[in-house]
Amino acid sequence: MKRTHTLSLLVTCLALLGAPARAQDETHDLRPIWRTGQKSTYEGKSNRLVKRRLILPGIETQEIETSFVFTSKFEWEVTEANPDGGGTARMTVVGLEMVLTDAKGEDHKITKSSAEEGYEPLQDLVGAMIDKPLTVEIDATGRVTSIKGYKAVINQAGEAGESLTERDFIEMAYDLAVLVGGAGGVSVGDSWNDKPEWDHEFGSLKYDTDFTLNGVETIAGIPVALVGADTEIKFKFDKSKLTEGNDGPDIGVKMKDAAQAGQYLFDVSRREIAGAFVERTLAFEMTISAQGRVIKQQIENQYTSELIRASEQ
Repeated sequence: MKRTHTLSLLVTCLALLGAPARAQDETHDLRPIWRTGQKSTYEGKSNRLVKRRLILPGIETQEIETSFVFTSKFEWEVTEANPDGGGTARMTVVGLEMVLTDAKGEDHKITKSSAEEGYEPLQDLVGAMIDKPLTVEIDATGRVTSIKGYKAVINQAGEAGESLTERDFIEMAYDLAVLVGGAGGVSVGDSWNDKPEWDHEFGSLKYDTDFTLNGVETIAGIPVALVGADTEIKFKFDKSKLTEGNDGPDIGVKMKDAAQAGQYLFDVSRREIAGAFVERTLAFEMTISAQGRVIKQQIENQYTSELIRASEQ
């Protein structure tokens, strides 16, 4: 049987997360206990706003603002379910588009089949991501243990794929379908923790996240666990990502601010994510020292991400 939902379901459910939970004494099983052949389609939209302030000695501060909006469609199919939870799933990007707004406020649309001159590397990346099935191994707690198939994406992505790593694809799978750290016997108000570490253009970020079951509601006939997530982010600078060897200027990066909050809707009957919303802010200060001069650049990233299960069968 196939059911279809709209974004209004996500909005309704997320609104409930801000309300006091109803008294619920029973426990709930939030483990990914699936059936082989279970398949869901997800639609996502993410927005990344980047603000840069370049501070040069004796020169007026320059400010640059750009943004990236991604719309995507994923298929998630369980190819082998483990009786105690988790198993093997096939994750496939079946649709992806990007709109880049440059410093002049002009929009540039990038798709698999088209891009303006100068944006061909991004077109290569978008094209490389689509219709490349990834095999994802999930353990009984919803954590990704391995991923295969990502090298085909990297090889086809050309210049834009040079910075991609296995951990980037594991992060993609981590954000889809499973409630990480979920367990059996969870009551409303219970919390659990996870500490994944992901790659970043300046090094790596460790996400120390506390998940809390805020309540369980029946919405459109579906029992949905409402889970909040508060995250403390720690940054580790990796100079090798910005310079090669000892040549070039001395570069340092410090994180000045970081915050992330998420809200997740977990379908208790199918044991998978039905919707999610995440907000994140990261602010860095980069210092470049060369020939007795010090140049500073302040970089702020504001990120929002929405995910909704569009259909399931």
